[in-house]
Amino acid sequence: MPITLPEITVVGVPGGIPITVADWFAEGFTTGWRSPDVTPEAPAPLDEEAMTAFFDGTRTGASSRRDIESQFSPSSDGLPGIEPEIGGRLFEEVQREWDEAWAEFLEHQEAHIEVEKPEIVFSGATP
Repeated sequence: MPITLPEITVVGVPGGIPITVADWFAEGFTTGWRSPDVTPEAPAPLDEEAMTAFFDGTRTGASSRRDIESQFSPSSDGLPGIEPEIGGRLFEEVQREWDEAWAEFLEHQEAHIEVEKPEIVFSGATP
């Protein structure tokens, strides 16, 4: 039995003035993401609900930006690092095994199948 999910259409004007509470949250998130270390001022005279949504979005955006930056910050030796170690085999080892297997495949010899020639005997003929 198939399940049909509803379609979601986002309607809006890029660069437009925020109108709804969700718009103000998104505006705050963008502001917090772009400037995570700056405490923003209220962008306009807003009602309490829109003002709360804007500042909640700002805190969420700044927090998200800091979390991502801390995950990909350089290690103590100044080089970028990725944690945790995912394990597995080294790429060079797998590449070497692949090259050896491929070379072995290309160097195979033709099968030595000897076909016996049929002996033809003519009936009624004398040797």
